[in-house]
This record gives sequence, structure tokens and C-alpha cells, in this order.
Amino acid sequence: MTTAGVRDLVISPMSAEDIGCVHAIETASFTVPWSEALFLAELGNTLSRPMVARCAGAIVGYLCASLVIDEGHILDLAVHPSYRGQGIARSLMAETLEHMKLQGCSSVFLEVRASHAAVIRFYEQCGFAVTQTRICYYVSPIDDAAIMVRSFEPQETPRPAATENDKPLKERDRGGDQ
Repeated sequence: MTTAGVRDLVISPMSAEDIGCVHAIETASFTVPWSEALFLAELGNTLSRPMVARCAGAIVGYLCASLVIDEGHILDLAVHPSYRGQGIARSLMAETLEHMKLQGCSSVFLEVRASHAAVIRFYEQCGFAVTQTRICYYVSPIDDAAIMVRSFEPQETPRPAATENDKPLKERDRGGDQ
């Protein structure tokens, strides 16, 4: 998928060959980064959907998400420090949310450090709202987690035409116009 924003931004599934670049962005972005083994595990998890964003062929960001039945989770999202503020995270999020919606997802959850006001504002702009706080959820440094959720409107589905079996039993047993 090619998106607007950064010129030539392409979003595609993450592969094992991408893990080194993804992990480098992860360690530049978080005080307690995921290991390469965790990213590899996401690739092997059928419920996960790890995606990368490339600009001129180079990986500049990624998003790992999962979808279980009708509930989505944003697990990890980061953009290379040199490419922040250019709409890459927004493009990754928009692509992921659209995919989840098309798969019948009703709500998407995520956790974010409660002290990261700018990140919370970004997620709010993506349609998420803070629903609760988990005290001392993060370490290094210790911080609370803001739990955020985005809900999708229920999809309008046409009702099938009524059949004879949909009529009340009493009506079916009368037979005809009695």
C-alpha cells in the first residue's frame, strides 16, 4: 500500500529480513525495547499483523497489532527518529485500523505511558479515548499506563427475507387462512 504524506511511503507486511532494522528503531524509541525474538514471535503468530513502512526502500517505521475475534490490540508502534512528524505513524495506524474494521473488529485497545501527552494526543486524533489508568504499569522509568480504546460503528448488514420457519409456531400450525 502506498500512502500520502511522506513521498514514496509504502506499507507492507514485516518479514524476518526486516527484524534488524525494526529492532534498531525499537531501541532508539523505547527505554525497555522489545527483543528481536519478540518481533520474530509476532511474525509466527497467526493472530498478529506486523507491518513496516518504507521510504525509498528503507524501513522508517513499523506497527505490530493483533486481532482476536472482534477485538484488536495495537502492540507496538514506532518511527525512526529522523522521520518523525511526517505522518508515517498516522499512515501505519490508518492502514491497520482500516484492515481491522474490514475484518469485523468492533474495538481496538492500546496502552501508552500516561506521561506522554503528545503520544496520547496523537492516539486521540486517531479516534482513541482514554478509558482507564493502570498504576505503575511501566518500568524504567516507572509510569502509569493510559488504556485507550477506539470503537467502530456496527456494520449495517441486510436482514434476510423472512421464511416460513421464521413465523411463530402457532401461525405455522394453523395452515392457511384460519
